[in-house]
Amino acid sequence: MFIRGKVLTPLAIVARVTRNGTRGDKATGARAASEAATLIQQWRDDDAAAGRMSHPEYLARRYRTGFDPL
Repeated sequence: MFIRGKVLTPLAIVARVTRNGTRGDKATGARAASEAATLIQQWRDDDAAAGRMSHPEYLARRYRTGFDPL
């Protein structure tokens, strides 16, 4: 999860601040959004194939135990 976060975080931030490539540096934003979506799908598929719990279930469990990211 830590390694995935290091890869995904800058892509997600750029995608968000450029509104997926519709504001500011459109080319970089669109590429970041596309690459983030591709990685998320790939990791979701890899996790399912390996029998790992889904990300929504993981986060739901963390929230139930008091996780507060803010």
